[in-house]
Amino acid sequence: MNPAVAQRTRTGEEFRAQLRREASSVENQGRHAVAVSSVEGGAPTLQSSATYRYIVWLIVLVAAAVTVLVLEPFFVSRPAKTAGPAGLVGQSAPVFELRDDRGASVSLARYRGRLVVMNLWASWCPPCRAEMPDLQRLATLYAGRDLVIVGVNEGESPQRAGAFASSLRIRFPIWIDSGEQYGRTYAALGLPTTIIVDRSGIVARGFDGALTFDQMRAAVGPLLAQR
Repeated sequence: MNPAVAQRTRTGEEFRAQLRREASSVENQGRHAVAVSSVEGGAPTLQSSATYRYIVWLIVLVAAAVTVLVLEPFFVSRPAKTAGPAGLVGQSAPVFELRDDRGASVSLARYRGRLVVMNLWASWCPPCRAEMPDLQRLATLYAGRDLVIVGVNEGESPQRAGAFASSLRIRFPIWIDSGEQYGRTYAALGLPTTIIVDRSGIVARGFDGALTFDQMRAAVGPLLAQR
């Protein structure tokens, strides 16, 4: 048994034993009071005897309820909240007004009604460099299929982001998130991070780390088939 669980179990057993001793003490005191009453000439009645027994059991029941409330958090496990971008699945995708690498105003709002694959990246990130050609391959494969690929650069200048994308012959839109708003919102544990937003603007999938081309296809295929 886990030492921490064993320690909590012993603590619970000691607590319950203490409650039983206290209940026994209360009961003994009640019996002593009845005995004294008899010695002093007062006859114990059924009503007085039933009353102290009722009080004893009431104390025991209250103590048991308190024990359950105190110890329950130690023995009942609850599912942990999912960390990273997957934790936002089912929620509305946030919309931030950004600029692309050419200075034009861009926003997710313009793509409502289409499936959007947002890839958060930076030029200093080796997995990002390895993944971006597969993203371009995905964009080419599904061209004309209501699928949009957007590369969201985190924290770099438009010039650096644009030059990096050009060196890899990337043709999908490059957005500049200089304040790293999307990185904070999606609780990105690192780069790259990929978020898929469905046609109604809801986060459908979230991934930390680089994806292979086959993983990308497996993620977007079923969503594209939905209407």
